[in-house]
Amino acid sequence: MHRVAALVHRAATMRRVGLSTALTVQIAAVAFSAGGGLAQSSNVVPPAPSAVVAAKAYGTLERSCARCHQAGRLEGRQPAAGIANILALDEVARDLALVRPGMPDASRIYNIALTRELHHDVFNDPAVAEPSSVELQALRDWIAELPPRAGGACSAREQVSAAKIGAAIDAAIAALPPERARQTRFLSLAHLHNACLSDAELERLRGSLGELLDLLAPKGKASAAAIDNSRLVYSISLTALGWRAEQWDKLVASYPLRALQAKATPASVATATGTPVSIVHADWFADAVQQALSGAFDRGDAAGKAPTLWGLSGPLGLAQSWRRPADIDRAAAELDMPPALLRAWLPGVTGDPGLAAHRLRAGDVAQRRALDKLYVLTGQVNAPVIVGASAERFEIAIVPDKPIYQAGDTATFSVQASRDCYLTLVGVDRGGRATVLFPSEIEPVNRITGGKLVRVPGEAAPYRFRFKEKGRETIVAICSQTHPSPEGVAHDYDRLRFTVLGDWQLFLREPPEMKQARRDDAATDIPRPLARQRRRGRGTEPKADPAAGHDVQTRTAITIDIE
Repeated sequence: MHRVAALVHRAATMRRVGLSTALTVQIAAVAFSAGGGLAQSSNVVPPAPSAVVAAKAYGTLERSCARCHQAGRLEGRQPAAGIANILALDEVARDLALVRPGMPDASRIYNIALTRELHHDVFNDPAVAEPSSVELQALRDWIAELPPRAGGACSAREQVSAAKIGAAIDAAIAALPPERARQTRFLSLAHLHNACLSDAELERLRGSLGELLDLLAPKGKASAAAIDNSRLVYSISLTALGWRAEQWDKLVASYPLRALQAKATPASVATATGTPVSIVHADWFADAVQQALSGAFDRGDAAGKAPTLWGLSGPLGLAQSWRRPADIDRAAAELDMPPALLRAWLPGVTGDPGLAAHRLRAGDVAQRRALDKLYVLTGQVNAPVIVGASAERFEIAIVPDKPIYQAGDTATFSVQASRDCYLTLVGVDRGGRATVLFPSEIEPVNRITGGKLVRVPGEAAPYRFRFKEKGRETIVAICSQTHPSPEGVAHDYDRLRFTVLGDWQLFLREPPEMKQARRDDAATDIPRPLARQRRRGRGTEPKADPAAGHDVQTRTAITIDIE
């Protein structure tokens, strides 16, 4: 993870640090805290909640996750994946990248614990015990009891459009003498306001922005002045930062919303400032500066600083705000369009950005790099310059062919994974009974290609799924890189066309060794005589590779309402 840190204290000497090719800015030398990394103190760790269900989930996370994801408990130099608030259950419950309220099977925090995914090998210690089935159930129960996020939670909040921001910066520039106008740029938090961040969160980010600018300024002070009553747009001086105009242009060349912002910027502002892009998102600015400096000032954190977001303090929290996966409300806010309009456009997205589009449609979140690719297709933004690009995370999306079904309707599901893998779809009915919908005797071959959209049932398949009764059902999508079926799923198509798993929660609580033994038995069964096998033109189902080792998989889920 690239890093950024708040100012601990400044030395009298100055140094120059490379910022992209042939570009430099001056920053003050930063005194490092002992051992580097975030300064920790015992009062950072949130206390255990009093509610029984939440307290049990807290215990699971404390034993299994806090060492990598909780400020005050970190054993490494930095929190893994930029998450340092794993024990702040109220905050975690609002983070769709970790928790889908009421939907444990769609929540990454639960799926990581369930599959024992080594998502950050460097932070994993074989001596640390894996979560037990009881601990996993505690985490599942807590997520299941969380109320679904209310739609239109901030519908009463006045949205700040790009046109309104353009008018504000136009007025601010017009009030300045020409020489100051040419050195003035703007940073915006309006998209975070539009994406429903709370007032408290926005206030903490305002403070983080001030810390970042002070850190960059050679004289230790580069105040940002709000130009609107809501304090969402701030003017900054390149002179105070010790930057030249061309240094700003070099930095914003990688801004993924560059073309969109240039289009929304009044011509008078572009002329006065000498650049088509005089305003950028404040959290993108923090992330871009951090990447350009290659972590040069990420060595420590001011002791006693109040956390901003995700348990991170100062500029680190601001930069992480940009990197976090985004839902459809955040994506729409960044594109300056209503969520309904973006949702209507997403079904037509194909190719590489299709996975991000499917995840947003399903109510999930999309990774930042995937969103950048998606934004290019809107025709409003330029292709971004990715700094420090990394491999795509292993993830999967599933989308039904209708938003709501009537009893008796048939259903088709579109599935896309980021890598080649073996796909398993499990249907859980309103009574909690689980059946493997795919693969089956009719379609036994479940190897799918990464990036390719797969429909289940297939277009030529001689069967369809039909919802018989009213209620809510869950479809769980599991994709494994190493095993044709998840632990505990043993197909016997001589007896059943579709494998029945029984009570879903009991199935999940079954000890892993029992599930593995059942799967191994199925994989090594002696084939029955052909005369006893049903032959319907089906292919040969895949067999597990004995040398495959740990099952590397990703999971998600959707709920289906039948009226």
